[in-house]
Amino acid sequence: LGACYSNGHGVEQNYDLAVEWYRRAVDQGNANAQCNLGCYYNGHGVEQSYETAVEWYRRAADQDDADAQCNLGYCYYNGHGVEQSYETAVEWYRRAADQGLNFTVVRQIRLVCTETLSLSAISQDVVLMQPMILSYIESSIERLEVVADMLENI
Repeated sequence: LGACYSNGHGVEQNYDLAVEWYRRAVDQGNANAQCNLGCYYNGHGVEQSYETAVEWYRRAADQDDADAQCNLGYCYYNGHGVEQSYETAVEWYRRAADQGLNFTVVRQIRLVCTETLSLSAISQDVVLMQPMILSYIESSIERLEVVADMLENI
């Protein structure tokens, strides 16, 4: 129900009610709700607190919620609620990407390519990320082939 109130699906959009329903789900240990509640602490529906957002993301990330892991990467990259650390950002992005969250691979590549990491970390990350990058490219090509086939049949 939190998502319904958050997005206005089937009900009038109401951030206060969304937060209330997410809190109920959080009380039951729901990792997705923990991640979504963390998003609200970025200043939507509750008073902004990046530190609290990070706490909720971490709880969800510890339960292998890929979105929360990606959000933690973003927080570490930008220094929101935590001390800025590009290396820690890459680690969280990597954990999310390992679970198939493909756009995190793009973020990791951007971190490496913009030289925000030390040279030794960059070379190490390029080696570690090579299989992930190739897998991402292959899956993107497969999706494009499906779209091309669909367009041919129109």
